[in-house]
Amino acid sequence: KAIESEQDCYQVMQLLSSCRGALNGLMGDVVEGHIREHIVEAENKKMAVLTSNTRALSEKVLDRLGMLEYMENVYSADELKMSKREVDIYEYVLKDLNTTAESAIVFEDSMYAINTARSLNIECIGLVNPNNQKVYEKNHVKTIVDFTELC
Repeated sequence: KAIESEQDCYQVMQLLSSCRGALNGLMGDVVEGHIREHIVEAENKKMAVLTSNTRALSEKVLDRLGMLEYMENVYSADELKMSKREVDIYEYVLKDLNTTAESAIVFEDSMYAINTARSLNIECIGLVNPNNQKVYEKNHVKTIVDFTELC
């Protein structure tokens, strides 16, 4: 209505920003609730993050999303001096979590990491975006746009 009534640009932008913030907060609550209720408590699953980013950045993002408390660990490829292009990093994380490739699921946004995880028979779900959608389709990767699709 604000746009149709040609309200001041500043007011429209402020309204859009507040709506976006409210929706992001709601989405975060839905995802956090789903993770807590259906994954952590109901299925007693372990969750961890393996990232090519720094641990500090990843922990800040996870904390902001209310998900850090559910992670067993945050593994940084840089800190481990390993790459997601090599199976040893996935083997390390599986061993550290005391789990197997068959019981793990990797959510990933890069095809090279999916290929590495798949080589160990780890189930992979691609986090699709405009940059990787075609390569995921070509390689028959099951995809989601974001984690709310798991709810």
